[in-house]
Amino acid sequence: LWRTYVSSPTDVWMAGAGDKNEGFVLRGDGKKFDKVPFEGKTLRAIFGIGPNDVWIAGYDGAVNHWDGKAWTEAMNLPKAHWLNMFGFGPKDVWLVGFEGMIYHYEIAKWSQVPSGTKVILWTVWGAAPNDVWVAGNDGTFLHWDGKAFNAY
Repeated sequence: LWRTYVSSPTDVWMAGAGDKNEGFVLRGDGKKFDKVPFEGKTLRAIFGIGPNDVWIAGYDGAVNHWDGKAWTEAMNLPKAHWLNMFGFGPKDVWLVGFEGMIYHYEIAKWSQVPSGTKVILWTVWGAAPNDVWVAGNDGTFLHWDGKAFNAY
């Protein structure tokens, strides 16, 4: 297991990799977990806005969205080494990974945001839509001020 998303104390999601590097998703009530049907490669990132609005990203693959019934592959995103996701709502999600890649989902569309680096970006978190932090290799620490990422 690589990541966890909790929409409530009784709705917990986990994403990871199986024995043959296939991706898998578990969902449970905190005590009992069941496998959610998913066909794809190893998963490294998961983030949600609620029980019927969950995103997962593959280490070597696509980004998918759960709408409460099925997974749908996200459009306008390269298949890449994705490592983490974070967001503020259904129209504001951040995605980071290898080669300094940062993508932002805003108003139903993914777009690349310049990071100014080519290092691996491991994590993303924010306090507000204009206050997002990204950390990566070689001491890379970036801050989004609502307009651009600045290095610290």
